Amino acid sequence: MDISELVKAADNIDTSWSNLKTQIAVETRRVQAVWQAAVYGMLLPGMTKPVFSDGYYASLTTPDALQYPFNGDAFTGAVISTYARAMMIEEGYASFDMKPGLLKGPKARQTKKGVRYNIVPFRYLLPNEQYHNRHFPVMPVSIAQAVTAANFTPSKQTESGGKVQWGSRLELAAGEYPGAVKNPFYTAAEAERRGKENPMADTYAWKSSPFAGMVRIQKAYEQRKQSIYLTFRAVSDQSDPSSWIHPGQPPNPVVDAVANYVRREVEDNLTTAASKDIGAQ
Repeated sequence: MDISELVKAADNIDTSWSNLKTQIAVETRRVQAVWQAAVYGMLLPGMTKPVFSDGYYASLTTPDALQYPFNGDAFTGAVISTYARAMMIEEGYASFDMKPGLLKGPKARQTKKGVRYNIVPFRYLLPNEQYHNRHFPVMPVSIAQAVTAANFTPSKQTESGGKVQWGSRLELAAGEYPGAVKNPFYTAAEAERRGKENPMADTYAWKSSPFAGMVRIQKAYEQRKQSIYLTFRAVSDQSDPSSWIHPGQPPNPVVDAVANYVRREVEDNLTTAASKDIGAQ
């Protein structure tokens, strides 16, 4: 927000600009708060989809994130994020093959014949209202009913990182492939990016249901229990070349969206504060 012209116009007025300086600090905090909300689920006009990023959010809460006065200038405030992936969100990135990275990761293993492989977990959420704005895909109702049924034995983990006592695994008949319910905010952006009427249709056809083998892992924390729902898929040197292609992401201009969202109110508030300083003379 540039108020240099306003200050310049009142250059000959003898004022300390106390109201304006105070308001600049207030508005800098306003920008910080809106930016924090924008990277933790708030969809602002101009954004292509919601962002849910603990790392991005944390970068905006550090002592150095809000700087007022900025570089010693009482007429300037700044909000700064040092989140390493911020530009990837802003600029987007092209489609890429995930297989090389997965087969070089710390959990990659090798068979006796020298074939590299890895087991990759996928998390799904129950179709409850409280989850609708989260970044994990939501399982269909039919799948949710199956994995929460009384006869579906949960796998149990009594401590974080501890050994899992495995229970039931979801068995699905051949051809039973209900699709995951993806966040509706993603739909328009992905339709445009992929050039498809059905943006949720992947170019690679799964050979079995994405939900086959799903487990319900029940974790106990003192008096509280939490269940998470996972499937596991194997990737190896012998996997289909098209089976682990990430579709990429379109640009998501979070910073511009934040600026545009607060601009009018910030400028009005600063103008009012400056007018009070001028009128007091």
